Amino acid sequence: MSLLRYTKHTAAAVLLLTSAQANAFAPTNFFRSYDAAIQLPFADRDTDFMLGLQVEAGERDKCRNLNRDPRNVLQIYDDTQATLAMIEDPVPGATADPAFVAARFGVLTALGVSFDPPLPADGTTGQLLLTGNFKEADFTFLSAYHFLHSRTFGTFSFSAFVPVVYKKVSNVSILDLTDPNAIIGGGIVLPRGTRVQQFLTNDLKNNVKRMGNLNLDDWQKTDIGDVSFFIDWRKDVHTEHSLFNTVTFLAKLGVTCPTAEKRDEDQAFSMALGNDGAWGIPLGVGFHVDLMHHVTVGGNYDVTFLFDETHNRRLKTHPNQTEFLLINKGRATKKHGETWQADGFIRIHRVIKGLSAKFAYQFVRHNEDELTPKTAGFDKTIINSARSLRAWHVHNYIFSVDYNLAPHGDDDEDAHRRIVPQISLFFKFADDAKNLIDTRTIGGQLGFSF
Repeated sequence: MSLLRYTKHTAAAVLLLTSAQANAFAPTNFFRSYDAAIQLPFADRDTDFMLGLQVEAGERDKCRNLNRDPRNVLQIYDDTQATLAMIEDPVPGATADPAFVAARFGVLTALGVSFDPPLPADGTTGQLLLTGNFKEADFTFLSAYHFLHSRTFGTFSFSAFVPVVYKKVSNVSILDLTDPNAIIGGGIVLPRGTRVQQFLTNDLKNNVKRMGNLNLDDWQKTDIGDVSFFIDWRKDVHTEHSLFNTVTFLAKLGVTCPTAEKRDEDQAFSMALGNDGAWGIPLGVGFHVDLMHHVTVGGNYDVTFLFDETHNRRLKTHPNQTEFLLINKGRATKKHGETWQADGFIRIHRVIKGLSAKFAYQFVRHNEDELTPKTAGFDKTIINSARSLRAWHVHNYIFSVDYNLAPHGDDDEDAHRRIVPQISLFFKFADDAKNLIDTRTIGGQLGFSF
């Protein structure tokens, strides 16, 4: 083995930006650092290093819920938010905050209702319709170094990614669906909708702040994401076949570090900028086949495992509670489901000189998460009834073009220059998503190999 001198068949180890795809108030279909679907190819020259920047941005006011139906992004888990279920606390001691107990007792007293029996819902009284808009922009600084090459064992490289993530939930609107003349049945006291409005929904933001230090305002954050590191391997096998001349096998192993801020549990629409404090181990395999007429086809299969992580979270104490109006907090351990990803592509090289085009299809699925309460008083079945813990998936379609500014003729006097720039642009749209904000995104990359 010797120190790698990069050749035209060395590539494919550069990965994409890290995003908070699976950890927010809702997952999104933004690319992740170990995504191979639109990797930036290396220049076709004897280079050992690569430095680059990648950008991806998108905006969306729609999502797909658990039934795959289109909804506003703030209706991804519940069509409406339930204020009456919000103040139910059937498990004694589920909250250790005396301010919540006092505030809740004050609201119930004003409504003329005792703690038991719970307030029944009639479908509109105390129900709120939430709407809003979601934006995200990710900027990732990447570097790669090809440190070992062997004709027998293949090529090994090391890569690192430092993302800066911007997320925003804006234009939050709250519509009270309460009928002022509606009467809630089921208890000794029958409060009218006017009382629910007067003592609960008309001053909702102040009430949830007073009862549980919960903020329902717009939210935005810009900060570093989860830094990630990878070891990549590739092996080129040259053949004498008339249809294809090179088959490339790929493998990668990485670690994502929880350098990003966790979700702010006191902001209802907050999103984590990474994996919400969890360490991750992504790994994957793939293959590329170089066909005749400058065409390459291939596929990749990846899986990411996140370690269990424990911290204070907003937790349900009643099955009817909705996920943006959770007043109680408790310590809980999250067992993350695996994220599986498969993609296939076709790439046409040198459509015009150094310009290449690529079309890729990608399927991503995240398995169900599970919470285990560590604070006394919380019921495991109830807290795991949250729809945000259910599995999600998305089908992505990606079109990209890249331009390699390196000369391509063997007799070109600049054929061996040491710094080779590259640029790329991509567009992605989603289809048949479930439990996810299916954003259409655009982006691009700028890389320098030397």
